[in-house]
Amino acid sequence: MDTHTPTHTEALGPRPEPSGPDLRHHGDAEVRDDGSALVDLAVNVRADTPPAWLREHVAASLGQLAAYPDGRAARAAVAARHGLPVERV
Repeated sequence: MDTHTPTHTEALGPRPEPSGPDLRHHGDAEVRDDGSALVDLAVNVRADTPPAWLREHVAASLGQLAAYPDGRAARAAVAARHGLPVERV
């Protein structure tokens, strides 16, 4: 009796070859040498996960999502632009 339980990947079977466009090739890929010095930001496609520093920054900012924005700086800028006292904006 076989007691091996297939993993999720095994249960899905072999991964088919992509049939659509190669999303890793866009922008200036054909005009650069080896691509190592150029980060291609032509479209919003990432092949890997965001870097750790970005994940940490996003996670640290989650507590501020519900905070209502402080409009004092915007009011001061609008007042200064139009030559008005802040109280009139």
